[in-house]
Amino acid sequence: FEDLMKFTQELLKFIAMELSNSHIINYQGNEIDFSKSFDVLDMKDSILKYNEDITENDLNNKDSLKKIFSNIKIPYNDGSSLGELHFELFEKTVEAKLINPTFITNHPVEVSPLARLNDNNKEMTGSLHIGLAALGSAIGVGLVGAKAAEATGRNPGASGPILTAAIIFAALAEGVVFIAIFLGKSGM
Repeated sequence: FEDLMKFTQELLKFIAMELSNSHIINYQGNEIDFSKSFDVLDMKDSILKYNEDITENDLNNKDSLKKIFSNIKIPYNDGSSLGELHFELFEKTVEAKLINPTFITNHPVEVSPLARLNDNNKEMTGSLHIGLAALGSAIGVGLVGAKAAEATGRNPGASGPILTAAIIFAALAEGVVFIAIFLGKSGM
């Protein structure tokens, strides 16, 4: 999946340059430089990095995590697995702090059941196939919709055939996600 991360980084760098003639984009008061290498953090490492009061021992102990959740007033399901608690803690305490582009790896398998298992740790996932396929599919469906609207604007009388073609192409774009799920689960 390292190749996919590199590809994603190069793609976003290219898009930034095409849209703004610069690798630097200002977003909500933050300057984001797409020419720099993206950070790559393991989900557990990101929790530790952005929560100085939490230790690795805390992350490996369900009772410690539940106490942390209570202290910072994050609701949790008492039957949640350790991985689900990690994911919830990541979403509530880390995600909003990630300003620069960052790849978060090793998601708990409980929250990414369709992803391929990590070769070294079967409790974590180890691929980006599905996420990138979903991103590409979303872009494809967006382009199909935009072009269908343009075509209908130019020729309103042809809206029926345009809509039919748009639906077919959107379905093809969505089909890529299902292929990625299959390939991801089969370990390809």
